[in-house]
Amino acid sequence: NLFMRKDNPLSRVSSTVYIEAISRQDIKSFILVYANRQQRHFRKICLLPMKMGPCRADIPRYAYNSASGQCEQFIYGGCHANANNFKTMSECEMTCKTI
Repeated sequence: NLFMRKDNPLSRVSSTVYIEAISRQDIKSFILVYANRQQRHFRKICLLPMKMGPCRADIPRYAYNSASGQCEQFIYGGCHANANNFKTMSECEMTCKTI
């Protein structure tokens, strides 16, 4: 391999890239864009219907009810859930509180 030969100066070039000049504004912009994407993702989850599933387990879970605007307990059957299915009330509220 020509690139890996010791007499080739490019063989000593590091593959690590450093970003040296990032302004505070660029960092704030990145954080805001990321936060907005996360919020949209959570909104999609929280607007899914409460889904018990067809199985017959009796598992207490929590889901966000978009009609009432609150997290509510329901009985999950154990299969075919969607993402609006939280193990605790606090997990549901933390995820869906901005909806």
